[in-house]
Amino acid sequence: MDMNDPDPLDELLKTWKVDKTVDLQNSVWQRIATTETPLVPWWTGLWEMVDAWLPKPVVALSVCGVFIMTGLSIGQIRRQAEVQKSAQALEQSYWRSVDPFQNVSTSP
Repeated sequence: MDMNDPDPLDELLKTWKVDKTVDLQNSVWQRIATTETPLVPWWTGLWEMVDAWLPKPVVALSVCGVFIMTGLSIGQIRRQAEVQKSAQALEQSYWRSVDPFQNVSTSP
């Protein structure tokens, strides 16, 4: 298409008139307001999900099971650490009783 050739839509654009009875700006903002979703914090959605799922018995039992298993696991880890400390203390006590002149360090 050459730059000197007239565009067929030029005549149509010259005859086009704006309908001033339509409040275009107001209707656009109304559509934006109705389709726009409000920003909510992420924990609100999480709480609604928990609130919807927790009354179901299977989910409630699963959550209780997870909490019980987590508590037992943490307790086992702490117990194991205490047993290890106790075993080290007994070992050092034994070495001191066998050879009181041996310098046994108190740190591992």
